Amino acid sequence: MATAPTLNKSEAAAENAVVPGRKKFIASSFVVLALAFFIILDISARATFKDWPIDHFNSPNRSWTWWTMQDFRAQKEKPQIVLMGSSLMLMALHGGDATLLQFPQNNALHHKSVLLEQCLENLLHKHYNTFSFSIAGQMVSDAYSICSHVLDGKAKPDFIIYGIAPRDFMDNTLPNPASTETFKYLSRVSDLSEIAMRARPSFWDRFDYWVGNVSFLYAHRADLLYLQHHYVRVLFSHLHWIDDLNSVHAPMELRKIAMFELPEDNGANEVFTGPYNPAMKFIDNASEYKARYRSFNKKLFEDQQSYLADMMKICDQRHIRLILVNMPVTASNVKLMPPGFYDHYLQTVKSMATSHQDKLIDLNDPTVFTDDCFMDSVHLNGKGGVKFFKNLAADLSTSDALSQ
Repeated sequence: MATAPTLNKSEAAAENAVVPGRKKFIASSFVVLALAFFIILDISARATFKDWPIDHFNSPNRSWTWWTMQDFRAQKEKPQIVLMGSSLMLMALHGGDATLLQFPQNNALHHKSVLLEQCLENLLHKHYNTFSFSIAGQMVSDAYSICSHVLDGKAKPDFIIYGIAPRDFMDNTLPNPASTETFKYLSRVSDLSEIAMRARPSFWDRFDYWVGNVSFLYAHRADLLYLQHHYVRVLFSHLHWIDDLNSVHAPMELRKIAMFELPEDNGANEVFTGPYNPAMKFIDNASEYKARYRSFNKKLFEDQQSYLADMMKICDQRHIRLILVNMPVTASNVKLMPPGFYDHYLQTVKSMATSHQDKLIDLNDPTVFTDDCFMDSVHLNGKGGVKFFKNLAADLSTSDALSQ
């Protein structure tokens, strides 16, 4: 019976030395091949992108910005007045209309102020069509992006009424202006390159932007995710598993988990604002705003101030009348701010409005907007919303703010 040849010690050592080297060579070859494949795929995607079945106004998730933009694009009549602002303006609008009409308002689909239109028509005997671009968490940088890249051409309104508050200029829980859902969404539908670096102050945020400029697939990962969601929706609709894919069908407890994991994804039937109910308890959100106001972030404040200055210039160039409204907040909320911050914010805005010849309406009057007008320390309830728009309309009607 033949026996297998055996290696002496020196031959065995040589064989063992070759094997690791061969493994390293094979591993590095796979890395090179994978990199080459990715580069080819990236170049091919860049060359064929114009033929991809993508509506760039669409999105893989249904954020408040997405719902607002879809409704804006569906408008048959150009709005004469566009309302802008954070949730402070948003909740005043929803609560005011819900209380006026005595009917809950759908936060995803309701984007006009029936109350303001009615008040202005009663006072000025002229109808003004409104549209609300008020979005929860909106920073000044977001308002500037919407104004500069959406409200132009045929979509240009005659007036922008922009409700502002201190948090819109300085929120210590905001990583950077490029991290907001509005900025991310508009980056897909418009070229925000002129403000992209300014909105990314940290090295890693800028590095992420540079990688996106080099790699087409990385820059368009949201489009790839959208295509995945789109074809899953097409499949489900053909199988008739779920007919209405824009509404939420999950149990509330499961939905709470989903909201925690992906807060910027909202169903068409998910959030409603009801009429004013005096039995509703005041919500203490002091801990939230302590985090937002924890220290005076001078750089963030000055950056947002520069966005407002740019927005003022664009409105002037496009002959849009910009009307700033200092939103009501409670005295308890002002006390949470760094010492002197509120006065500094208000004086800055007043000075900017004067230098740009824009109107500023200061509605933060605690003798008018008493604590029972608020659902928490900053958001007006339905009663406060009605009072807010009635006072706003009265000020607009007794001044030349709506004259052109």
